[in-house]
Amino acid sequence: MREQFEQLRMHLWMVLHHRWTALGAAVLVCAIGWAGLETVKDRYQVDAKVYLDTKAALQPLFQGPNGAQTWSPQQSALLIKRTLLTRENIERVINETGLRAKVKSPEDLDKMVMSLAERIRVKRLMPAVDEEANSRNDTPADIYAISFEHTDRELALNVVKSVLDLFVERFSYLTETSTKEAAAFLDKEIAAYARNLGEAEERLKQFKLDNPGVLLGANGQSYSQRVEALQSELEAAKISLREAEFRAAALRVQIQNMAASRVPVSVGGAAPGQTALDQQIAAAESRLSELLLNYTEQHPDVIGLRRQLAEMKEQKKKGLDVPATGAPVVFAPATDTSGARLLLTEAEARAAAMKEQIALKEQQLLNLKPLAETVPKVEAELARLNRDYEVIKATYAELVHRRETISLSAGAQSAGGDSMFKVIEAPRLPLVPVGPQRELLTTAVFLAALALGTGLGWMRAQSRPTFYTRNQLAAVSGIPVLGAITMNWSVMEVARRQFGMLLFGLVVLALLGAYVGVLMHNGYDIKPLIKTIVEPFRMIQA
Repeated sequence: MREQFEQLRMHLWMVLHHRWTALGAAVLVCAIGWAGLETVKDRYQVDAKVYLDTKAALQPLFQGPNGAQTWSPQQSALLIKRTLLTRENIERVINETGLRAKVKSPEDLDKMVMSLAERIRVKRLMPAVDEEANSRNDTPADIYAISFEHTDRELALNVVKSVLDLFVERFSYLTETSTKEAAAFLDKEIAAYARNLGEAEERLKQFKLDNPGVLLGANGQSYSQRVEALQSELEAAKISLREAEFRAAALRVQIQNMAASRVPVSVGGAAPGQTALDQQIAAAESRLSELLLNYTEQHPDVIGLRRQLAEMKEQKKKGLDVPATGAPVVFAPATDTSGARLLLTEAEARAAAMKEQIALKEQQLLNLKPLAETVPKVEAELARLNRDYEVIKATYAELVHRRETISLSAGAQSAGGDSMFKVIEAPRLPLVPVGPQRELLTTAVFLAALALGTGLGWMRAQSRPTFYTRNQLAAVSGIPVLGAITMNWSVMEVARRQFGMLLFGLVVLALLGAYVGVLMHNGYDIKPLIKTIVEPFRMIQA
């Protein structure tokens, strides 16, 4: 740290040794720089602000039926700027502001048009926050600023006024023209889409007529739904068949058990010469005849009675009968089986019906199998036709909605007059320039002069190297310095040196005074600066 301090002190001595060179360079740079700033003309800016409800004016042309916005405020600002700053409009501004007198050739006119197009600024500032805008719309409208800078403030004012007049004129024309053109365009599109919608409906209807059995069944079911329904019905019919067959088998077993339990029954008196077996055979044959009147040969009672009749005839052949002594006797079932036989008949009838239903369902499934490859193609084509129809229908509805919105917007414009456009801040003649920033430039020239003078003094010291301290001499020579001889100045030399330092200080103060004077000349208030400089001294005295 000590070495760095010594280096800094040595460099300061070097600059002070050539202080008049440094001060002269600083004074020369300040004089040239400040004089050059005086030749730079002040630039004045004229602004105008207008309120423009771009959402109400332009958004209805580009808004869908669901409220989705396809027109952004940035796009509206760009459209207005491009429409306003056309070559035709800028030439009109040149003619109205008297700039035409400065044009000597077509090349000059082109340059002036390009220059004005770049320097005239039209930009969107922010959403409007006035109560009138908010009362008309949930989304506030926009505020646009028109600005122009020039060294002639009268000319800047005239340019902004001319552009503002163009803004009002072109905006009204743009809104009216855009509304009419959009309405005519939408009318054409609506008519075209109406025809497309009718054609799509006709194609869809004809396709359904050409594929009546493939697309939907009698109850409106699709192919897959019909197959699933038939399979479900087939499974249900098979389950019902198994239940009916199980019930019929159970009833047959029950009837056989009831028929096996028999009791003897007397049937009339004995005829002359008849044996007991003859009486029983006659009674059994009579009973068999009665049964055959109501049942078939496969009936359990019929089968049992025939077996019993065969046994009795076998006994008669063997001579095992005895003369009849009374009324003939026959063995009859101990329990009435008519109720069980009725239930058996119902179960058999239900089983037969289920078999027919199963056969019908299986046949229907077989009939649907050939359609397995055709139906997906037909359904895909139907889906495509439906999709095309829905797209055309949605587009048609959106166009109709836009057309209605444009009509309502045009009606609102006619009823509201100029409520969508209003000049918020009219252009005024500026009194204070916006440029150049003379205070900053003056300070920059002063600091640059100080830096340049200091650098020049240091460079001159480098060109004529001098040892200012014993440490510097020892460091350069590498020889220890034992001591130094102090210069013994004469009285006149001391006075001359003191006068030189006084004169140097006065010139430095004069340069500072010139800097302050230039700041005051440029309209800068130096009171805060003086207060900032004096305040530390007051604190020290306190």
